[in-house]
Amino acid sequence: MGVTVEQIQRQVEAVIKALKKMSAKEREQRPYKEFGENYNRLLELSKEIMISVDSRRWPPEIEIKSAAMGPTHINARYVEVHSYLEQLLSILAEEGDYPIGVVRG
Repeated sequence: MGVTVEQIQRQVEAVIKALKKMSAKEREQRPYKEFGENYNRLLELSKEIMISVDSRRWPPEIEIKSAAMGPTHINARYVEVHSYLEQLLSILAEEGDYPIGVVRG
């Protein structure tokens, strides 16, 4: 069964909703790597489904560097990821404007 645009939209909306509940101080922190991996996965699935979107329009993938000691964080703050997710949601909302691919898995 393939992944649909609507499924990804709901996931992105859920993350955005959670981010909006964070305080300004919390939004300035850098998330753990799992948060970044989830964002990168949603971005990858979106690109696979929305195959005709110009590659220059997509928000960036988030860099995840391993920490020498302690937990690994991503190279972006929550506030930046929130912005990327809003961009991603905007592109996904255009689904009727583009041919949609099928994601297997």
